[in-house]
Amino acid sequence: MTGVAMQITDFTSWHIDIELIVGGKNNELHLIQESKEFIISIGPDEKIIFANHAYAKYCGLAIQELIGRQGLPYLSSYDMSQIRGAYLISHPSIPSSPVHVTAILPDGEKHWQKWSIFPIFINNKLHQVHLHGKDISKLKYLEQEIQELRQEVAHILKEKNVKLRDLTLQLKREIENRIVIENQYNNQINFFRSLLCDHQVIILETDISMIITSAIIPDQLSHIISNRQLVNYPLQTILLNEEKGSNINNYYNIYCATSEFRRVFCHIRTCFKIIPVITSGIPLKRLDGEFEGMCIIIEFPSLFE
Repeated sequence: MTGVAMQITDFTSWHIDIELIVGGKNNELHLIQESKEFIISIGPDEKIIFANHAYAKYCGLAIQELIGRQGLPYLSSYDMSQIRGAYLISHPSIPSSPVHVTAILPDGEKHWQKWSIFPIFINNKLHQVHLHGKDISKLKYLEQEIQELRQEVAHILKEKNVKLRDLTLQLKREIENRIVIENQYNNQINFFRSLLCDHQVIILETDISMIITSAIIPDQLSHIISNRQLVNYPLQTILLNEEKGSNINNYYNIYCATSEFRRVFCHIRTCFKIIPVITSGIPLKRLDGEFEGMCIIIEFPSLFE
């Protein structure tokens, strides 16, 4: 050897870059391990090659117990096939869609999991699969409660609709009955009017307090008494009993009326004089059977003698 040739290079910057790279990887690994979500990696043979603390704690196992385990713990073969199917049909440039699976944990409770799957291909050959997941049981139970509430609300609405339909039909029947009653009432009024044309009578209606509410007076009797002298006046101020002018209510007492037709000899007070008449009282009843007034027919037997 006649001598040594040497090349001197300053690699201080290289050393710093290597430390940054190594330190960066350590920081990244620390973040993965401390993440609250599940992060695992499996090989092409579906054996676990990496698992973070969150997933190990969730499974109730140590990380060392997970490494080398075939498939994901507590998943059925069907749910594992769902994950397998997701990454087997994946393309290197297109990540697979999230997969929802169920797991029965050692506590016996059913849990729902959601996994995002990221397969890694080298030369178009599956190298390993990274899985990023979380427990979504609370969300699932909430969805179930919402679904049950929706069904309960739908059931209540259905019952309300049935009741509303029944009430509508009942109201329709009541309206139809009311129309029938009104037609009957109108027929009675027409009958009374036709009766007035053939006979010299006045027809009065009173309420339960014996206040005259309406009066039908034929034209041939209008010179004797008018509606203004009858309507809204108590019956006893118009009709007087022959016996010392006693209260006509004694004969047409709503609560004591048991007969559908009662005939009484009275006098009618007019502007000119007191005229003897014959009155017939017919109690008026509502549909529920309660009295609501009287229908009084006044005849003038001596007026045209």
